[in-house]
Order: sequence, then structure tokens, then C-alpha cells
Amino acid sequence: MNRTGRIVGHFVILCILYIPVTSLRVSVSPCCTPVEAAPAEPIRELWRRPMAGAQCLAVAPDGSRCALVTWRGEVVCWVGDRLGWRRPVPGAEAVVLSRDGSVVVYTPLDARRRDLLLLDAGGRVVRRMTVGAPITTVALSPDGRAAAAGTADGSVEIHLLDGRSPAHRTALAGTVQQLYYDAAGGLVRRWMPGVVISCFWMPAAGWCAG
Repeated sequence: MNRTGRIVGHFVILCILYIPVTSLRVSVSPCCTPVEAAPAEPIRELWRRPMAGAQCLAVAPDGSRCALVTWRGEVVCWVGDRLGWRRPVPGAEAVVLSRDGSVVVYTPLDARRRDLLLLDAGGRVVRRMTVGAPITTVALSPDGRAAAAGTADGSVEIHLLDGRSPAHRTALAGTVQQLYYDAAGGLVRRWMPGVVISCFWMPAAGWCAG
């Protein structure tokens, strides 16, 4: 190959290497047009209410209620599109809702405020349950009978909301970041640095973790 041929070859290679990425295009397959891909029931707004500001929002499992905690420490509960109740709870920062409308309010990562405050469906205080370490997250069981609290020291506490028995506590490694109940009552925990394990609480047999 002569000198001219080599120069032309190098020029073609450089042109190929420097094709801009913006020239790539993505096409929609004819078998799935934008109209066909649209949901059958598009998301639409049902109602709107102006609020001063919310730091936490919770929705009941059946979607019938929602509750929020304002920056002023007030807990507000809506039933459908109407106001159900509102109650000042000093120090409140987070809330979870059960299927029957009861509410658990707590303050995350506060060594001085380690209580779970249980309110009934009308916003009345039922009882207060103290957790052994700063709370990181709370989950309610599917039947609404128990609240699971994860803590900064790695422990998980199960508090029965009827107050008839003491809390069940297990110590696990790592800070508990999230807790979720599955439909069967199994408790799934996400902990630092991100490993997920399942903990099952059985009233008759106690704890088993895996």
C-alpha cells in the first residue's frame, strides 16, 4: 500500500471513531406503539388539599386513608377526600397507618424520644410504647396487631398494639434501615451495608431469623 492509500485509510478510521454519540437513535417497535403502551387507567388526580408542609406521608394498605406529619409536629389524617382528624404531637416526625385506621407516630434517630405513640382511628391516644434504642424505621403487621421497630443498634422489637404482652426483642448485626411485612407476616429487614435478611416472628415459638 502506497503512502496516499495509508493516509486515506487512517482518515476513514478516524472518522469512524469520532462519530458523535448523539447520532444514535432509538425507535419504537411497530408491535408496541405509544398508544398501545399507555395504561388502560391513566393516573388522575382525585382531590387536592393545601397544607403548610409535610415531612412524612403514609397511606393505609387499602388506600382508604392517608396521614401526614407537618413540620410543626401536627398529625393530620384524611379519610377519602375529607379530613378525619388532626392532632398536635410534639416531636413527631414520622407516621405509619394500619388497615383499621390506627396510627403509629414516632421520632427517628432521637435518643431522647424513643416512643411509639399509638392513636386510634379517631386520633385519640391509645398507648405509648418505649423502644430500647433510637428508632430508625417502623412497620405494621398486615393484621394491624403488631408494630415492628428497627433501631440504630441493630435490634428489632415487636410490640403488640393491644399492650397485653411485653415486646419481643432480637439483636441483629448492623443498623436497621428499612422494615417491611409480607402478606404472610414475615418481616424483611434491610440493614447496613445493604444485605437483606428475613425475620419471622411466631407467637407460639418466638423468633427465628434467617
